[in-house]
Amino acid sequence: MSDLTAKVTKDSKGSIVVEGYEALKYNFHFDTPVFDTKHGKLAEIYERWQRVLIVIDTSESLCLYLSLRGRG
Repeated sequence: MSDLTAKVTKDSKGSIVVEGYEALKYNFHFDTPVFDTKHGKLAEIYERWQRVLIVIDTSESLCLYLSLRGRG
């Protein structure tokens, strides 16, 4: 989750001043091995955002994981 808060003002010279911060909150999930076909957490996270995670992997486990999830 990301929460951006900012304030925009003008200084005495007419320049725009932006002051703000972003609060970040993340949950971490650990599955070993990450591409084990019994673990669906990785796929569930990215499906919710309609995004993909790109990983360069030389093992066959990634290909199998994606193909079983209909992505490979």
